[in-house]
Order: sequence, then structure tokens, then C-alpha cells
Amino acid sequence: PVYSILKFSKFGIPRGSIINRAFVDVFGASDDQFPTDLEIFAFDEDDGEMPTGDDSGDDPGEGGESSAYSNFITKIANQITLNKSAPWKATTLTGQSTRSPSIIDVIQEIVDRPGWSENNSIVLVIAPTDQSTGNTKSFYSANYGTVYSGGDVEDGDMAPKLTIDFAIPRN
Repeated sequence: PVYSILKFSKFGIPRGSIINRAFVDVFGASDDQFPTDLEIFAFDEDDGEMPTGDDSGDDPGEGGESSAYSNFITKIANQITLNKSAPWKATTLTGQSTRSPSIIDVIQEIVDRPGWSENNSIVLVIAPTDQSTGNTKSFYSANYGTVYSGGDVEDGDMAPKLTIDFAIPRN
């Protein structure tokens, strides 16, 4: 399966804030007009971390499996994710933006965590829900703020964008 892992940092959202609106805009990295069932979820972490590992000797393109990828797959296999997810039926075109459905419940679950701090990071995962169809989606990603478009799209900022509108509850 093809997973998109998206890290967003420093939103200034205090713990316990009420999420009123949340969605992510991503850009297609390949043309695929077959509707594909996806879900968006987050890992069970107070401060979202990208999968890490020493990839120096591993090349997934050569049939090897990088340790960062192994770390990610282990998290998925062990279901180290939060309870909330958002279903999404998506189609993609290269360089075209597509908006997720509401991910209020996913973001609310993160900011309600006891260890959440307003400058923590959020890592979202977009994953196929039905792998038997062979349909996948590929989105441009931005790792730690570095925009990558593979040179396919001229003058384009293909970084995913997470939009969150929130209210701070009165005590």
C-alpha cells in the first residue's frame, strides 16, 4: 500500500481547545481518477514524530526495506494509532489540490491528550482502507517544511496544508 505521512508543527493550539473546523489540502503526485477509499488518522503520540531509522544501508527502490519504513509499518501493525479516523473517497490529478473531508475528530483527539502542548507537532497518515482493489493515491509531501514536487510542477508549492479553526474554552 501507499501511505502519505504528513507532519505539521507549531499551531499554537492550547490543550483542550475546541476544534471547530479541520481539513488538509494535498496535491496529487500522480494521475489517478479511480475513486479510492482512504482514511486519515494520527499516531498515539503527544508530539507527533516522523518515523525514524538509519536508512544509510537500505534502499527501498532496490527491494530493501528502510528502518524508517519498518518503524512506520510496525506502528501500523501494532495499531499504535488514535481511535478517531476520517474516511475519504478520493481521486487525484498531478499537481491538482484536493481537500480532505472534515478531520475535526482526529485533531480534537490529539489536542485533548494530557501531554499535548500548543507547540507540539501533528503527524497525519493517509492510508488506503481497501488494499484488494490495487487503487492507491500518491500525494506530494513536505518533510520538516521542505517542499518536494520532484520537478514535475513548475513554480508550485506542493506542500500539504493543514487548516484548523479552534476556540479556547473559557474556564
